[in-house]
Amino acid sequence: MKSLLRIGAVSAIIVMLAVLAGCSSGGGTAEMGKTLYASLGRADGVAKLANQFGANIAANPMLNSMLDAAVIGDIKTGLTNDIIKVSGMTPPNKITMESALAGKNLGSEGFDALSSCLTDAGDSMSLDSTTMDSLSALLKPLSKSK
Repeated sequence: MKSLLRIGAVSAIIVMLAVLAGCSSGGGTAEMGKTLYASLGRADGVAKLANQFGANIAANPMLNSMLDAAVIGDIKTGLTNDIIKVSGMTPPNKITMESALAGKNLGSEGFDALSSCLTDAGDSMSLDSTTMDSLSALLKPLSKSK
């Protein structure tokens, strides 16, 4: 389990480095200042959020019993990619939170727990309500596929 979590952490770092490389040719600071990606603190902030989200999922007894470390790693990557995509950039790969959770049948309780894990991750970073609303919007497609 610990080695799978380490693999997930290394994967998240690789994704963040790829994002940094891809964003160096992006729009100007005024354009980037309006994105969710920028609101979170760019690559470092997104990585911090994704890592805290993954830790919250792993610490949640119900989610932990339903999702193994590899899936949690994919959820973290999916969150990162979803943030990048809604910010008008191209994610480094096609993993989304929806694809990471495909076939997991979380049900409404599982979705609520996942939403709570994301809210707690945002709270740990003292995110403002606008940014939290944008993050919550990323989960809406998941609630329809439950």
